[in-house]
This record gives sequence, structure tokens and C-alpha cells, in this order.
Amino acid sequence: MRTLLSAYGSFLMLPGWLPSLVLVAATMVEPVPGCAAWICALSAILARRLLPLEPANPTLELVNAVLVGHLLGATYQPSGDLLLLILAGGPACVLVTGWLRTRVQRPLCAPFVLVGLGLMSVARSLLLELQPLPPNHGYPFLCALGEIFLVPNPVSGALVALAIGWGSPYLLLLSGLSFALSFALLGLLGVPWNSYAQVLAGTQSILTCLMISGLWLSPGRASLLLGLSAGAAASLTYLACTSLLAPLGLPPLAIPFVLVTWLALWACWPRASGFWRFQRLLLPALPERSWERCSLAQARGLDPSSLALRLPFKGQWSCYQGFDGPHTHKEQWRYALDFVQQRNGKSFSGQGNELTDYYCYGAEILSPLAGRVIDCVSDCPDNNPGEVNILRRWGNYVMIQSASGPVVVLAHLQAGSLQVQCGQSVTLGQLLGHCGNSGRSPQPHLHIHVQPGARLGEPSLPFHLSHVLCGTAFQLDCRPQEGDLVSSPPGTGEVHLHLPVGRRLSFRVGQEIRIFTVELDLDGQFWLVSDRGARVAFWATPELVAFYERCSRPDALLDALVLALGVTPLHALACQWRDRPPARLLSRGLPWRANLHSSYVRSRRAGAWEQRAQHGRGVESWALLDDQLGLVEFGLLHANGLSLEARLEGLGLQEDQGIPGWRLSLAV
Repeated sequence: MRTLLSAYGSFLMLPGWLPSLVLVAATMVEPVPGCAAWICALSAILARRLLPLEPANPTLELVNAVLVGHLLGATYQPSGDLLLLILAGGPACVLVTGWLRTRVQRPLCAPFVLVGLGLMSVARSLLLELQPLPPNHGYPFLCALGEIFLVPNPVSGALVALAIGWGSPYLLLLSGLSFALSFALLGLLGVPWNSYAQVLAGTQSILTCLMISGLWLSPGRASLLLGLSAGAAASLTYLACTSLLAPLGLPPLAIPFVLVTWLALWACWPRASGFWRFQRLLLPALPERSWERCSLAQARGLDPSSLALRLPFKGQWSCYQGFDGPHTHKEQWRYALDFVQQRNGKSFSGQGNELTDYYCYGAEILSPLAGRVIDCVSDCPDNNPGEVNILRRWGNYVMIQSASGPVVVLAHLQAGSLQVQCGQSVTLGQLLGHCGNSGRSPQPHLHIHVQPGARLGEPSLPFHLSHVLCGTAFQLDCRPQEGDLVSSPPGTGEVHLHLPVGRRLSFRVGQEIRIFTVELDLDGQFWLVSDRGARVAFWATPELVAFYERCSRPDALLDALVLALGVTPLHALACQWRDRPPARLLSRGLPWRANLHSSYVRSRRAGAWEQRAQHGRGVESWALLDDQLGLVEFGLLHANGLSLEARLEGLGLQEDQGIPGWRLSLAV
């Protein structure tokens, strides 16, 4: 029963049981179709248990079964034959959904369309008596919202609007904008404003816009315009489908919504440049949560529209020319970086007349990513200082194709220094060659850019450097400007924050003892779980520990821990960095304020590292990381005084099969 109830809200990704309960009430405004939906869904549940099918999440099957039941109950008069069709709709939805899952990434309502049209054709051959046409209630927008669940009634629409607004105000705004555009477009084409066609076309437009702009693409101006345009196209497609299916006596159902949504999502290129840059989400989510995740990912160097690279050299180098640089980084080659080594503001010693006078000449150049070498040249002679080779402008170079497709070019390398060959796979940090002065290069330096394909000199793409010390600031998303000094943090693991599976952390908060446990799920995701059932995911490497995806029950102490640690680099030289933790960790109920702007500072204090963060609005967090025990203290401080403080009281490991458990009591 709980699964069936959640299916109503899962159609629009609405969280919690309350929106689903409101949607059930919306469908029961007309009891006969509402009961028919439940009968069809229950038959789908029974079929899933009886049929020898592969295990799968039944939510999509139940959503389509609910819609099929509503369709049959709203279209035909109650009878024994109708009941048999409704009972047959459940197993049909299970089978068709399973078939479509293996062929399309997101079936949407396609199973409802196929099963619904098939059963309506059977009903027509059985001469089932039709229900009278629904009356014109007025309020076309509310009726269009109710038609999402095949109940074109303003009361039902008001309840649907309440459920959508409760889960996501942004989705409700998209619903109004898309319907207004469809309503105006059909009005210009001569469709009466109070006609049933306006309601049905508006529903297609709303669903299309919600899926594209709200659930499948990250929120933004580009995705908003695409969703509204696709919604308008869906309303026009509805008119075309109505005309085509009228001779057969069949309605379009959700055909316009499914077709236009599939085409729009298929056409989105995830690395498009300029204004039309989309981020295709791996899994659909509410726009507020998508915006939160995207902001956090970008702050941590995981922007999907920009390729993340590591520094391709050791030691400290100076950015000689950055993006849109004043010399050669213009127009189609604007996204590029040039690096030199400097001492006391100079890139050479002596008079600089010899190549060996330049500090970076002959320096090792390392692979900034793992990939495959698709082209390389090593026979271009190095220029004397001040001279250039305009015929072979790139000089000696290596082109490495990343796993995601874009190609990284490292140019102006030393003649005869390459250590790789075409077709070879390279790992991160592998030696490629040595810095030189070949091609259009007046002094020894390293040029690096990213391009979409294998043809040398294609227009460059955005990229960024990750795990970089820019001065004393640690950055996961670094795009250095001219004159910036960058280096890779030397060594890892100087800061201790070890969170193995089964680790139990007991903290004293006032007179209360609170416990956090590290768990590992079946997908390989690590979670820090509190004794109150609250959860936060984290990712731990030898270089950093990053917390994200705070979910489940409210827990102010876990929220304070996430704010205090956020993303914690484990390099001793990482003294400053920034992060974008979710704003809901401080103020729930403000979904439009997605992320905070947090600044972290870390210093050494008596055998431990103390890191403090300013989160805005007068809120400061701190954490104390002991060299042996890890996290021993954290808390939140508001402008009006101390808000929350936790001190480590015990440390242990849960017992597991073959692994003994242990616990250490502490007095910190």
C-alpha cells in the first residue's frame, strides 16, 4: 500500500507521503475513475509477484497502471467487461514497462500510451458504453493540472497545484508559464479559450516543460527556454495527433508529451558552449535539489561543462597567459593556459640568450588525466629564445583523448623528448616529455588547451585545474589568471580524517551522547549515519574527504558536522579554500536559496588542525582534527553566541563477520 501511495507523487518526483496523499485526494474527486486506478494498480502489484520477471523498481509500472485505470474508468460506463479490462491493464503495464526499459533510457508515459490505446481498441470492439463528456468547468489552468491524472476538474487541479507547490515551488511556476504559452499560442491559431482542446493541449505542454526544465535538465535560463519551447511544440503536436487519430476513434493520450520530451532530451548536447549549455542529469530530481547539487559540484571542480585536469608539472609555475589572454588566446582559442617557471619575477637566469637559461626548459611534463594518446609529434626543432616557427605553430605536442570524449593538447614540448607514442594509454601523472620551445613559442613554456575532436587547432573548450594550490589557497576548481602561481600540494594524508566502514564516533553534546556510524551501501557509496536516522554521503580519497547529499531525517548535529567539514583537503599546505554547502543545513523551508558561500581557513594548533568556516548570516563553524584520533571536536557559532558544540567521547569499530569490534573511551 505504501508503494502504491508513493507512486502518485513519484510521477513528478515529489518527496514524502503528504504530496502523494494530496494527489490521491485529487484523483478521488471523481470516485469511479479513482477506484478504477486503484484496481488496475493492485492488479499490477499482483502480476509483479506472480510473473517470473527480473527484479525492478515497481514505481514506473504503478504510475502507468494508475493512469490506465483512470483512463478506462473516466471513458466508459461501469460494467463487468470494463472491470476485466481494468484488471488486464495492470499486468499489461508491467510487461510493456519491462520491455521498454531495455530499449529507452526513460520510458515516461509510453507504457500508458501503448496499453491505453490497446485496451481502448478492445473496448471499442466490445461496444462498451462511453461516459458523457465532462462539463466545461471553466478555470482552464486548474483543469489542465487535474488532467495530468485524467480528472479535468478545477477542484482536482487545485489539489494537484497544492501538491506540486508543496514539493517544488519552481515546478508550479513552470506549470503556469508553460500553460500560459500554450494557451496564447492556441488562441492565436483560433482555438476557443474555453474549449476542451485548450485544457488537453495545456496538459501536454505542462508535462513536457516540467520534465525538461524541471526534472531532467539542471535549472537555468537555457533549460527554461528549451522547456517552454518544447511545451509549445507539444501543444501543437497534440492538435496534429488529434487529427490523425480521430478516424480511429482514439485520443492522443500522452503521445505529444512523450515524443517531444524524448526528442528534446535526445537533442541536448551536454557540452554545448555559450548560452545553450545544458547539464543532462543522470537521474531526475526536483529543480531545487538539482540546483543545489550542481552548485556544489561546480564549487568542487566537478562542473560537467568543463573538463577537470590536474597540473601537468611538478613544483610551482606561473601562469604566463590565461583564458582570453592578451597575446594568442583569442576567439576560437580563448580557452587555453600558458605556464612558465619564474624566480624573482624572471623566467630565466643570466642574459636569457640560451634555452638552458630558462628555468622550465627541460622540466618534466606529466599527463593531466588518464586517457589515450591519439596523436603526437616530437621532430620539430626548438627555437632560439625570441624566435618562432609560424609554419608549425604547435611545435612538438601530445594529444590525449579523455574517457568522456574531449581531447587535451599539450604543446611546445622539447624536440625528441616524448616518452609516449600514438595509440598508447596513459595514466594520471605519467611522464609525457619535457618542456621545450618549439613552434610559435618565443620562450620555453607549456601550452595546454582542450578541444572537442582530434583535428589539431579545433575551437577550444572550457576546462579547469583541480587540486591546485593557488598561492596558499587550495582550489578544486582553478582557472588561473596571468601572474598566478600554481602548484600541486606536496604529499597527501598530513591531515588525519579516517572514516572506514563500521567506524563509530561518539560525541558528547551537553549531557547527551550522540553516535555517528560509517556505513557502505550496495552501490559502493559511503554514508555517515546518525543515531537518529539522518544520513549524509561522503567520498574519501588520500587527498580529501567531501560530504554531500544530506538526506533523510532532520538532525541539527549532523548538519553542523557537514558544515564544519564540508570538503576537507588532507594536504598540510591547504590553508584556505571555498565550498558551497546546501543552505538548508542552516534554514529549512527556503528551497529557492540553494547554497551558501563558505570560506574555510585552517591552522596548526598543538598537535591538531583547527579549521574554521564563515557561512554568512553571522554563522561560523569549526572543527578540530587530531593527528591521531581525527575529528575530536566540532560546532556552530551564531552571531548571538554559542549554538552547538560536540566533543569526541568514544571511538570504535562495529563488529562484522571476521572483523572484531572494539571501542575506546576518551576524555578529550
